[in-house]
Amino acid sequence: MKHTPGPWRINTRLSRNGAPVISGDGRDIAKALYHMGSEDPEVDANARLIASAPELLEALECLMKLQSIPSMFRLPSNCEEVIKAKDAIKKARGE
Repeated sequence: MKHTPGPWRINTRLSRNGAPVISGDGRDIAKALYHMGSEDPEVDANARLIASAPELLEALECLMKLQSIPSMFRLPSNCEEVIKAKDAIKKARGE
């Protein structure tokens, strides 16, 4: 794992411009910026998405492990959803 370990969270303290700050492993790792310095629900949603990234990656990796177990519920490897999940994992890993 090359990224800052999760969980990540949105700091409740405000930065200089009030933008949400995402922290993990005891340090700030990202900041969602407000446009023109005013609050924006979309920016808050972006911060929540960023903060959930480690858990989302872990969930996808778990699903792909289950995908490798022979089962009648296993999706075909060429299924669009399986391909999307594999691509998202690769993107998160920088592959």
